[in-house]
Amino acid sequence: MKKVRLGLLITSILSSASAIAATEIGIGDVQKEYVNQGNWDFYTLEAKTTTSMTVKLEGLSDDLDMYVKIGSSPGFSSWDCRPYKGGTSSETCTMSVSAGDNIQIGVYGYRSSGYELAGMPQGFYRTLTENGVYGYRKNYSGGQPDFVNVVQLDKGAKLHFNLGDIVDPNDGLGVYGYGNPTITKEPLSSSWAAYSANESNATCITNGQFFNTDIQPTELAFPIRLDSYRIDGYGINEFYDDKKLLQLYSGYAKFSDFDGSGQYMYKNAIVGLSEFANKNPNDYTGRTFVGVLDRDGNGNLETVLLFNSALTRQSDAAQVLRDFGAEHVMMLDGGGSTQLICNGTTLINSSRPLPQTIGISHGN
Repeated sequence: MKKVRLGLLITSILSSASAIAATEIGIGDVQKEYVNQGNWDFYTLEAKTTTSMTVKLEGLSDDLDMYVKIGSSPGFSSWDCRPYKGGTSSETCTMSVSAGDNIQIGVYGYRSSGYELAGMPQGFYRTLTENGVYGYRKNYSGGQPDFVNVVQLDKGAKLHFNLGDIVDPNDGLGVYGYGNPTITKEPLSSSWAAYSANESNATCITNGQFFNTDIQPTELAFPIRLDSYRIDGYGINEFYDDKKLLQLYSGYAKFSDFDGSGQYMYKNAIVGLSEFANKNPNDYTGRTFVGVLDRDGNGNLETVLLFNSALTRQSDAAQVLRDFGAEHVMMLDGGGSTQLICNGTTLINSSRPLPQTIGISHGN
């Protein structure tokens, strides 16, 4: 049991703590830090939606205390949540928040210790920690889990767009004047084997672009660009007003509507659908969505979120990404196409082979 601290000591520590600036952190971001005995670290986390949020302090080597308060800095005598576990036990606070609320977090060194701190929507827990890539999972009783991978492009993490073997390139025959190749479909396990063999920092792989499931080899539905190679796809007249464009640059992304013919696409780009496109939105089925956000407020969309679930609705998938802070959301292929492998472990399985996948690699 911890000893009661003397009032004079408390006053002194609170006075010095009030002058410590708080570090802004993003939802799903993991802070790995060390605090000395008698010192404070402070953080602020902005809620993006009205929901329930969890803040978790873990990875302790000695006794630290977490204090959490909404709207103002916490301290020994001012907090909304203080687990006060003692020892090296993890500490968790879960609270209801409104969009725009500032969740203020204080980590106090009762002893000197390293720690990991993260905030996430309630029910999610961290399953993957790599440099610039954090994986989260939420389980449902009688249902299928949700998975969210947080990919921080500014920390060296990357997304790679991969293709199966091209059988016929059909150069210049696409609807926008580029290629419209036929591509072999292959199991995601085969795609992972190839990706992890060629990419030393390979972390996860998932499905990507919509395609014709009835033929082998197949064609992609919408445009994608891999370095200098651009594919048009066959779906020029499908979901005409619902197409979105995600472009990946070095350290950040861009997101916009896709208006079709002649629109510039950077060397790594993919077209998907609006979260509101009519893809049987109320059906519980496989869904793969992508979201982007500006984590540090510098004007660049440096964080990409990838959502996968074998059993959910469109609105649920989009809401999870909004709860993680996504400013823009796009739908990729779903149903039996939704699949996920991370570090060689199959998390969402399907027998459907895929012509195009998205690989996630962590930073160095």
